[in-house]
Amino acid sequence: MAFRRIFAVLLGMIMTVEAVPAVVLAKETDISSKDVIAAEEETERTEAVEAPVSETTVKKEKEPSAEETKKETEKEPAPTETIETEAPEDTKETETADKAPAETETSETSEKESEEPEETEESKASDGKKESGDKEPDETASGESTGKEDKEPEPSAADGKEIAGSDSKVPSDSDDQEEAPLKDGEVAYEAGDIPFETHIPSKTSDNDKQLESYFKKKAQEALNRNRPVLRKAAPSAVAAGKLGGYNRIVYESFRKQIADVANGLTNSTEFEVPISEFGLGLENMSWTKEDLGVSRLTYVGSDNKVYVDEKAANAIREKYVIPINISAIDDALLADCPFDFYWFDKTKGVICYSYTISSFTVNGVTKLRISHGPTGTFAVSKDYYLPGTLNKYGISYTTDPSKIGRVNTAVSNAAAVVKNAESKTDYQKLVYYCNEIMARVQYNTAAAGTGSTNYGDPWQLISVFDGDSSTNVVCEGYSKAFMYLCELTDFIGNISCITVTGEIPAGGHMWNVVNMDDGKNYLVDVTNIDGRGNSTEAYFKALFLAGYTNKVSTTAYEFSRIKYLYDSETLSTYTSNQIAIHSQNYYIPRSVTAKSTNGKVTLSKTSAYPDEEISFTVEPDAGYKVESYTLNGTEISNTKFFMTGVPAVVGVVYKQVPYKVTVHCGEHGSANANTDMAGVGDVITLNIAPEDGYYLKSVTVNGTPVNGNTFKMLPEDVTVEIEFDQISQAAVGEILSDGINNYKVINNAMDGTGTVAFAGSANHAAGVAVPAVATLKGIDYNVTKIASWAFNRNTDVTSVYIGANVTVIETNAFVGCTKLVKISGGYRLKTISSKAIISCAKLKSFSITSPVLSKIGSYAFKGDKSLKTIYINKTTKLSKKRVKKSLKGSSVKTVKVKKSKVKKYKKYFTKKNCGKKVKVKK
Repeated sequence: MAFRRIFAVLLGMIMTVEAVPAVVLAKETDISSKDVIAAEEETERTEAVEAPVSETTVKKEKEPSAEETKKETEKEPAPTETIETEAPEDTKETETADKAPAETETSETSEKESEEPEETEESKASDGKKESGDKEPDETASGESTGKEDKEPEPSAADGKEIAGSDSKVPSDSDDQEEAPLKDGEVAYEAGDIPFETHIPSKTSDNDKQLESYFKKKAQEALNRNRPVLRKAAPSAVAAGKLGGYNRIVYESFRKQIADVANGLTNSTEFEVPISEFGLGLENMSWTKEDLGVSRLTYVGSDNKVYVDEKAANAIREKYVIPINISAIDDALLADCPFDFYWFDKTKGVICYSYTISSFTVNGVTKLRISHGPTGTFAVSKDYYLPGTLNKYGISYTTDPSKIGRVNTAVSNAAAVVKNAESKTDYQKLVYYCNEIMARVQYNTAAAGTGSTNYGDPWQLISVFDGDSSTNVVCEGYSKAFMYLCELTDFIGNISCITVTGEIPAGGHMWNVVNMDDGKNYLVDVTNIDGRGNSTEAYFKALFLAGYTNKVSTTAYEFSRIKYLYDSETLSTYTSNQIAIHSQNYYIPRSVTAKSTNGKVTLSKTSAYPDEEISFTVEPDAGYKVESYTLNGTEISNTKFFMTGVPAVVGVVYKQVPYKVTVHCGEHGSANANTDMAGVGDVITLNIAPEDGYYLKSVTVNGTPVNGNTFKMLPEDVTVEIEFDQISQAAVGEILSDGINNYKVINNAMDGTGTVAFAGSANHAAGVAVPAVATLKGIDYNVTKIASWAFNRNTDVTSVYIGANVTVIETNAFVGCTKLVKISGGYRLKTISSKAIISCAKLKSFSITSPVLSKIGSYAFKGDKSLKTIYINKTTKLSKKRVKKSLKGSSVKTVKVKKSKVKKYKKYFTKKNCGKKVKVKK
């Protein structure tokens, strides 16, 4: 849980209060009531009331005198922003300068006084002077430091690092001193290797940990603080993705070295980024004093050592700036490394040093160069530092290799948990992870509430997976463990997990936000689900992949009336989309549908909860077989799947079954198909060549006549029969067929001027096209009429298109066509005979495009009950006499004609002339 600080101005002093946790008993099962879900509760005390809780410790802080402040400021090589360090309780009033670096006038301490006595880890544990807690402790402002904090180590001369501001370390550098020559092989470094940025988080990720000590500060000093933003745990796509430029370079280098420490490959936590990685070419550059415009490059200090002159070094630093925000980098590393950073004591933070400048001599000429890149030193927690490596500030930068065995056990056990869940659905995996964590640990009440436990294993996921039932964790350990298992998992869907901090009714807290496969965010609070006895199931339903029941604000949500409020650090770290909680629980039913264009799909369920199994059956259409199945566009292997958090759409990809095409050709010609295998619906083209004096008499496909030389493949093997016959003259009145339609010969001329009347369809076609030309016995005839009774009682036809050479629709051409709906075409139609189209009850559309229509016979549309409008809007040849009684007995109410003929035709289509009154429109 996150530390919460409350600042109050009282008697000119500032006091800081941290919440005191208290575990809610398992018997409290009413999760709908406020406050019962919390793992901790707050009690707030300040020194002003003179009754602080017994667990808290008031830390007094000594403010340096103006003279001391001036003296210490003069020792610093460069003024910087405020650096806050932690001050222990009972700080001595006076300390020597070599105990800790001096502060500048603007410096403030956050947890230690800058002039504190030496303190060992053991003394901290015994007298309670160091209280780190389960959240991220005080964070200092970024920027150039006037000296190392009292918690920082003092680099040795052998390392080429000396603390500016220390009388015993800083040599004389008077300007009247001549430049010091270098001996062969001698190397000179800058007098002080000064951290240009120090990062100690201002808050931790748990408030269920130890109490933070009170701080006494003047009101104005508190108002002047400038603390960096605290990071919150998040996957690398969120945290590292926000870094760019030099910060990203440092991040990537540090992360690899941090992983090496975590895996026991090295135990030094001082990480250098080679200057070459910045891509500036600085590793190949050097400068003389003439290049830099200074009088000297080196000088001899009071300790008789040679050092790089500050002005010369500054000339290089001013020209080649590598700005690094160590706070942002550390935030990202903490976010992206829930495991790799198990050894890091974030309560003591990280110090980042700028690049190192040294001198060398070539052929008697002294030059400066950059010998080391930026370096970060990360403090090691009490549980992992190597004994004997604590510096005088109680900080170690060396891990203990003997502890790696326990770490390896935890890694192996966590990997086994993920391995055991491989066959589970995504939702099942998350449930399994929650149960596994709860089975392995209990809530560490001692670490959370007594204030006697230093920051370390109770806040780390190592204690969850180490196989030791005696090592338990607070909410930070629960949350990191759940996030770590998620990061190790190859989910089927797009699922990610982060940790966030804030407040619940009992105080500061850390929990998880999980982005599920539906793209929505849900709350998971393993800490508060754990240890609820008979009520665990109720808490699980309320706090596992939970959507809010009430949105208090953009920063606060309620779950079964339990309020979770994000803190400022979480809000500054994440975008609103990354932490906005969905309004419904993840575990609700979603729809299941199917898409299938060439077959039928039957689903076992049309809606289901996540994790429910769905099955389906498929019946392909004739001529198709199943090629694959898809779920929401992704191929699946069979007809079963488990429901996820999004509506499921089952798709079936079909493939045409290949069928054989066989062509049988009779005598007097040749023929073949363009393919011998085809799928249903494929267009097959026949290449037909009759001998001279012969014509194509017929083409049948599996016994069914087809017109022309193309057809669509059937869902079966087909045999094409082709027959030829000798060209011969037909007799007038003879009925001939082209295999599609029947025709009656009117004029038997063989030179292409012969004519025939359409006599009806040769098959049961729904759509009939009366052609302009029909080829019969090898001779082309113009189709000029639709003969009487051509469509007599035809119960199959639904639409008829009249070819361009038809001039007459004879009497009774259409009679009792019960399914006929539409008649169109007739570009050269002149005459619609009496009773030509009668008793066609469903005919709704009659549209003739002929400009030469001159007669509509009496009772032409008698009994056509559905025909309300006829379109003859191209014609100009009608006369009053030739429309007489034409619409009598019909249901026609409107006649649409050419615009220029509207006025004229209104006089023709009158009640007196037509037997009924109709409207004439354009």
